[in-house]
Amino acid sequence: MAEAFQSARLVYRAIEDNEEDIGLLNSLNQESEGRTNNSHAIFKPVNKKFSQQQAKNFEESFLCVLICLPISVQNDHSGSSPQYLESIGRVGLWKIEENFRHHRSANIGIHILAAYQRKGYGSEAINWTLNWAFQMAGMHRVGIASVSYNPGALRLYERLGFAPEGRIRESIWYDGAWYDYVMLGMLENEWRLRQKKQTRVVGNIPTSTEW
Repeated sequence: MAEAFQSARLVYRAIEDNEEDIGLLNSLNQESEGRTNNSHAIFKPVNKKFSQQQAKNFEESFLCVLICLPISVQNDHSGSSPQYLESIGRVGLWKIEENFRHHRSANIGIHILAAYQRKGYGSEAINWTLNWAFQMAGMHRVGIASVSYNPGALRLYERLGFAPEGRIRESIWYDGAWYDYVMLGMLENEWRLRQKKQTRVVGNIPTSTEW
């Protein structure tokens, strides 16, 4: 339990109501490509007030944490190397309305700064979230979704073990064209089977570098 909020290379912590955390959310919102991959609201500039409200909304999620890199800082006086956490994104499970909790199903949302993508951090954070959902929160199904203009994300999710579940055709308008909304999911028994297979592999750092 001492390392429940850590994975191989990352640390996960709650969002605080401070300048640093609101600034991280605001930075995520200012990156055009990442924002269009995570939100299908009409694309227009947003300000810091928007990010502050977003942080309040995240508090109502089933789970929402910041994805952090522990960075060592050399201390010349003591000889030790203390660490601080550099926030690089967020991951979580969207809010489950009270009347739907008996279904034990939740959906993942993830957003990582562009500078930290294609390093395997997204895969690692998703795997950690799956572990939390099934092992700690008693979920039966965890879903994830993307849009057909982001085929890299869809390939990644399938490699992580999510099964395609459905496609809402031409339901997303983006950059002058229509795209499909694609839904995938993983069941608890599928996750446990993958866990057993992975125990035969030495080390637990994700091999995917797509995220």
